[in-house]
Amino acid sequence: MLHIEKTIENGKAFLAPQGRLDTVTAPEMEGVIKQILPGITSLTLDLAGLEYISSAGLRVLLAAQRPCRRRAK
Repeated sequence: MLHIEKTIENGKAFLAPQGRLDTVTAPEMEGVIKQILPGITSLTLDLAGLEYISSAGLRVLLAAQRPCRRRAK
């Protein structure tokens, strides 16, 4: 199970997922990230609450990094 705390203020997003980020829950995390990306200027992730992250979860996080890097240039 995955719970995602989300805070967005002044174009800055903070996400704190808690639980497991795996093959089952990665699409949920991906959906949240895709939903907020168009309206933000920065994204901060607090991964301390994750008890497990699979390669599917890492893929979602790496995919989120690409558009953020493009905007920073």
